[in-house]
Amino acid sequence: MKTKIIFSLLIAIGLLIIISCSEDENPTNPAGEDNILVNSTFEKNGAPYEDGWKISPPPRGEIVEDAPSGGGDYSLQLAAFDPEGGSATITVAAMEDKMIYKLSLWAKTNSPSSVIFFDQIRNGVVVSREEVDVSDSSWKEIFLTDTLNIAAGDSLRITFMERLSQLVQLKTNYDLCKLAAVE
Repeated sequence: MKTKIIFSLLIAIGLLIIISCSEDENPTNPAGEDNILVNSTFEKNGAPYEDGWKISPPPRGEIVEDAPSGGGDYSLQLAAFDPEGGSATITVAAMEDKMIYKLSLWAKTNSPSSVIFFDQIRNGVVVSREEVDVSDSSWKEIFLTDTLNIAAGDSLRITFMERLSQLVQLKTNYDLCKLAAVE
């Protein structure tokens, strides 16, 4: 009887150790007080949600049921149809006392022409632009960090763009977007 109890206890402890040591594949939920974006996951209460974003009309831009692990059920999907591509943009006020901004998001694509722009805008003019290409066919986290000289009234704009397509329909999905002021 004692042997069965000890054996059961050892199995339970072993399982707990295995579970606690396994890697968490779920991306961090971008919601939080350090996230400047009002809509990071393209869904609210389990339904598609695009508040805050300017998205090309379907079929070039739409919210679809496809998301990275930990990202809920929906993501933004941009598509290119010869030769025009879809885009999505969100603009937020820059924080004057912050200089370093970090953008993180999850994306996947079948397109060689998907790009993310991160712009600093002053008096309606882009004064700083960073860009990163999206190139992975499976969900992958992308990071972009930029040091900016922020002035009163500046804003920050994130743009996702599917540039062009000649013969095939190209698609890129985005989700779990977070913009944080680091310093």
